[in-house]
Amino acid sequence: MQNPELYGYHLDDKHYYGSIPTINITVDSTVENISEYATQLGTNYHVLKTLNPWILGNELPISNTPYTIKAPLVD
Repeated sequence: MQNPELYGYHLDDKHYYGSIPTINITVDSTVENISEYATQLGTNYHVLKTLNPWILGNELPISNTPYTIKAPLVD
């Protein structure tokens, strides 16, 4: 929303959602199951798909160019 003050909303910085810290991972081989791969990365399918909306299916086939996917930074 643009100009929330005009509509009676007064938000401090603490009210806004922060971004998820992420890392970029290069994948140069086939990933047959995104759900299992997400678990190996310490996250889940939903988070991985949210950070990478270009992933349309449940697998990443081998490609001539490596894929770069975003994953949440796990401590």
